[in-house]
Amino acid sequence: MKKQAISQERWEDAQIGEKQFHDMEPLESSYENYKNSYKYYFKYLGINTNLDGKTIIEIGPAKFAGLLYCENYGPSYIIEPTLYDGLDPYYEGKNLEFIRELYEDCDSPMVDEVWIMNLMQHVKDPESLINKAKKFAKVIRFFEPIDLPTNREHPFTFSEADFKGYFGDCVKTYTSIGEPGFHGAKCVYGVYNCE
Repeated sequence: MKKQAISQERWEDAQIGEKQFHDMEPLESSYENYKNSYKYYFKYLGINTNLDGKTIIEIGPAKFAGLLYCENYGPSYIIEPTLYDGLDPYYEGKNLEFIRELYEDCDSPMVDEVWIMNLMQHVKDPESLINKAKKFAKVIRFFEPIDLPTNREHPFTFSEADFKGYFGDCVKTYTSIGEPGFHGAKCVYGVYNCE
């Protein structure tokens, strides 16, 4: 079922709540926790941390992008409109450009891959985001929680059927198998070829 876009005001309110959640943890602890999560994202999505010159758009990683835990990528982009304090030292000297707009609204560069990880519940316009990513990448890698209720921070809920509508037969199901510090929720994931 098509998801209707939310208002800018509703999206901004969700970001306030989400930022408060992320700001509760000290930066070093947060960096290590993200690192642990990305280890599993990369495992399920077949991402080798040596990206062999690929260009990437990573949408909505909050504080720490998965690209920080990778090497050898071409000019790549982090789409993150919400600002977090104290992160500059982590990103200095990296071949990364921040785009501080919603992906739905920005001028998207063409890239090899778009990464969507734990993002979709937080966006303003899911249909627009997915359709745009399909136009500007060769591959979309995604890992997203499903069947969760909406709340202040999460304006949207998704089902497996939603993702099959977006990405077809590449959609796989993840149910918690005890990966330490990783998703306890049911999720879907996959690698979608846009070409």
